[in-house]
Amino acid sequence: MNAKIKAKTRSQMIDELSKMLNIEKKQTKAFMDTYEAFLILELSRAKEVRLGNIGKFKVSVRAERKGINPKTGETVIIPEKTIPKFTFTKGIKEIINAGISIDNERVSIDDNDFDDDDEFVEEYIVSENN
Repeated sequence: MNAKIKAKTRSQMIDELSKMLNIEKKQTKAFMDTYEAFLILELSRAKEVRLGNIGKFKVSVRAERKGINPKTGETVIIPEKTIPKFTFTKGIKEIINAGISIDNERVSIDDNDFDDDDEFVEEYIVSENN
């Protein structure tokens, strides 16, 4: 990954999505606020939310375990805890680990880094190159 490229802020994502969708930033922000609230609500209800070809959020329980207090060295019991997790699909993992390079805001993908039988990756490459 190119160290010079920084992760986009929420505000920058709203700006770019507004341009891509040709709608006002206010509408895009309202959609993102609603979508985020919806995801949280569904995760609290169903304990799992799938995001199409991207991946899924899942509520998981981390079992009680022993730990060590770093200050005192004392053994402590860390209680059971419910945590959210996100898992990417195989296709996204392959795209992230493939030969993708960014030069002057243009993305190029090395087709040789993908399996021929991965339909999602093939669809992604075709849609990105058109």
